[in-house]
Amino acid sequence: MVRSYVKNDVYMLEIENNFIQAETVDRRKCQEHGYGLLNIQKVSQKYCGDMLIERVDGVYKLSVMLVQ
Repeated sequence: MVRSYVKNDVYMLEIENNFIQAETVDRRKCQEHGYGLLNIQKVSQKYCGDMLIERVDGVYKLSVMLVQ
């Protein structure tokens, strides 16, 4: 599921994806798999925001906040 919205001059992008295997999210491992999450984090911080990765009940959720 992909969702985006604006609230109080903050642009939010949320992406959810189901997973089967029990894995842990380790940002250091992202370096082994390309630039995807590292680039998302750099861009979000460039626009005074950040990103958050959560894993709850079989769902990975990536939340990205950008300040307008």
